[in-house]
Amino acid sequence: MRGQPRFQYERTYVLLPPSAGVAWVEAVICATWDEKRYTIGGSADDAGIGDLDVRRVIAVNPGGWPGDLRAFFEEHYPGVQYAPIEATTPEELRQKLASGESSPWQQYLLWQCDPRWEGERFGATSCASTICQDGCYITNLAMTQRIYGIKADASPVTVDEALGPGGYSSCRALWSAVEAQCSIKIQSSGNLDDHLAAGGVAMIEVLPTSLEHFVLAVEKQGDDYLVLDSWRNEVALLSKRYSGIESFRLLSKVETSPPPLPTGRELVSVHIQGNSSAAADYIQRVQPAVVKLVMGMERAQWVKSVSPDTLVVYRQWVRNQGEFWEDPDPHRGARRYLETFLDSLHRNAQWIDYVETVNETIATGDTAGIQRTAAFDAAFCEALQEEGLPARPVILTAGVGNPQHGDEVRLMLPAVRACVATGGAVGYHSYWGARVDGYCSMSDAWEHFGGRALESWDPVFRSAGLYPHYLFGEGGAVYISGGHMPSSEAGWGYKETLNGDAQKYVAQILEFRRRLMEWNQHHGNRALGATLFTAGGGQDWRHFELTANVLGPLADAVT
Repeated sequence: MRGQPRFQYERTYVLLPPSAGVAWVEAVICATWDEKRYTIGGSADDAGIGDLDVRRVIAVNPGGWPGDLRAFFEEHYPGVQYAPIEATTPEELRQKLASGESSPWQQYLLWQCDPRWEGERFGATSCASTICQDGCYITNLAMTQRIYGIKADASPVTVDEALGPGGYSSCRALWSAVEAQCSIKIQSSGNLDDHLAAGGVAMIEVLPTSLEHFVLAVEKQGDDYLVLDSWRNEVALLSKRYSGIESFRLLSKVETSPPPLPTGRELVSVHIQGNSSAAADYIQRVQPAVVKLVMGMERAQWVKSVSPDTLVVYRQWVRNQGEFWEDPDPHRGARRYLETFLDSLHRNAQWIDYVETVNETIATGDTAGIQRTAAFDAAFCEALQEEGLPARPVILTAGVGNPQHGDEVRLMLPAVRACVATGGAVGYHSYWGARVDGYCSMSDAWEHFGGRALESWDPVFRSAGLYPHYLFGEGGAVYISGGHMPSSEAGWGYKETLNGDAQKYVAQILEFRRRLMEWNQHHGNRALGATLFTAGGGQDWRHFELTANVLGPLADAVT
């Protein structure tokens, strides 16, 4: 296919500024050609383009380009690993490239003999060592905190302070203390290569054993490992410095769980558009974890009066959301969208816990649209936070089956970062396919439809060090044929879906619930709840209406 790589490979592009002459090209070739075969050029677009899982750009003297080069790649070529490097002469560039200083991992490297802490004592009172002498272990932990986004300014000193004397056995940090105080889980078993490929890092105890030294492995490169070495203060291949691996420790970020849900709070709940006695009865009986309101913000006060611990999610319906989402300035567009209901939000602030962004703007194959959504949703997170209200954002409210797995999911990372930073949640619409003949897509296509956000999106987010919460704002059974859902109106009541068979629908809802609960057991309860579409939807959504013969038996089953 035109434009597609024949196979996946890791590309590193050395981007020279417009003013660079032949001597600079020769310096790059001299430093990298024999061992690394980097691509060399002067086009920022060539450096960023390509459907590759790994695209690294070493930007030489980025100040020589007009504008912010990092911002250019973030906007036009998201996913690029950007590594700036400054050099005043071609010879200085050659030396820096040869030493590994150009690695994107250089920004995380810490030197245990840094003058700021080289003479500091650490560990338990029985430990007589300084950080420079024996501090590789805690320096590796500090670099891990930086890489995983746990603590951006981490250092061996901050790790030592967090652990305290009780967090050590002499000079060696206790794993339990590292997990509790530094949010890093340590494991001595598992597959090192798989862990690194998934975006993790690992401590490697190097050979010879007499060194008693640990380095931090960040990548597998061929048969070798790229490591951050706090003793030598360099990024290098393991084999260039040491004779092998004595042992390893897999390091994982401890997922931050939301506060435990009060007893009785049920994950599956209702999406409400209008008056519904069936939905009201369900809320009163079940006390669910979450309820979603579309318009009618004043209903939130009633929800809180009968179920005080229920989280209320609000969505504002607007006639032409494109006028906000398609604004060339995403910050202006997000602010204008928020202002359509901001006065009401201030009046009802004490009852609204979450507010949704614009609805279903992500489509498979529309990379420009996905990037626009990511920028808009990130700006929406910021705009909502600026108001100082208790409500948090719900973003990426993608329609079921969108976007494409892999690269298109990575385009959403800027929005996820903003979401996590502002305490928000991701709001994928978790519908599943069903047919009257008994077929249900949860049996063989969970990761493509109902569970797409959990099984396809979340691994990408985790690999970037992001662990968002999820609030599934819509969901339920929809007619499916040939792997597609041809009608957005064919809910459980439609003749070819479940033909109004409430018993079958409740059984499918309970299976959906079971899968959410099972995922939560392994992922820190980050799925906060899901609201079934819809109650009080009127004639247009009659095939989705959550009637008493659905919500009544469902309440019986979950209470």
